[in-house]
Amino acid sequence: MCSISNKIWRNALCVWEFSRTKNVSMISRLCTAAITNSEQDDDKSLTKEKAHTLVMNLTNEERDNLAWCLNHYESEETKAEYRGQLAGFRWRSKFGRPSKVPELGDVDPTGSYCPLPEEWLLKKYAETVPEPTRAQLFRVGLQNAIPFIMFGFLDNSVMLICGESIERTVGAVITISTMAAAAIGNTFSDILGIGSSYYVEQLVIKLGLKPPNLTPIQLDMKCSRRAANLGRTLGVTLGCFLGMFPLLLKKDEESKDEKSVEEEDEK
Repeated sequence: MCSISNKIWRNALCVWEFSRTKNVSMISRLCTAAITNSEQDDDKSLTKEKAHTLVMNLTNEERDNLAWCLNHYESEETKAEYRGQLAGFRWRSKFGRPSKVPELGDVDPTGSYCPLPEEWLLKKYAETVPEPTRAQLFRVGLQNAIPFIMFGFLDNSVMLICGESIERTVGAVITISTMAAAAIGNTFSDILGIGSSYYVEQLVIKLGLKPPNLTPIQLDMKCSRRAANLGRTLGVTLGCFLGMFPLLLKKDEESKDEKSVEEEDEK
């Protein structure tokens, strides 16, 4: 018995501690297996092979009980390590307990959260965070403007090119108005804009335009949201104006057609 390693004794004691609520036969089997393994090799601790052999000799219910017991022991150790430490934003209540509200899936290692609202803590923490500088806000607007410049350019240019092509081809077979052709062209341009969004973002990254180093609370401030929305608005406006270049080509074609008609009339 004295030659059993500390780790084996610790696991055996942990299982014995929980024997009041779990299967007692498993406890005796574990203790017997631990003693047998220790007698076979007194100079070595519990290895992976021995642990595997031990687990394979247990039933499914006994394995579940053993796993629960080991997890319970580890949680008790973790609780002892974190006992008395701060949680949340490292604030304490007047009772000296961590001031944080447990959420779904959140683990409280100390088991003593102070009942303070999470929204109130976030609001108090946000008051201590400085607002972004003008240079950072400019970078936020620029980062949001460039993708929308590309989107506006593709939207208008593809709509005009496809709309004119549809009016010439489909309109020659089926009676279709100019507005209907423009609507169909706009459909194609929207599809192309959605499909090219990933490539536009990759192009922006390759250009070296990285977003400013701001915290999530700074990005959620009103000034940051205004800068982002302003950048998107200016970007899509500029892109739409640039995407109207097919109209210039159309005017050149119309002038050439008029000249050819005049030359034919003169002849």
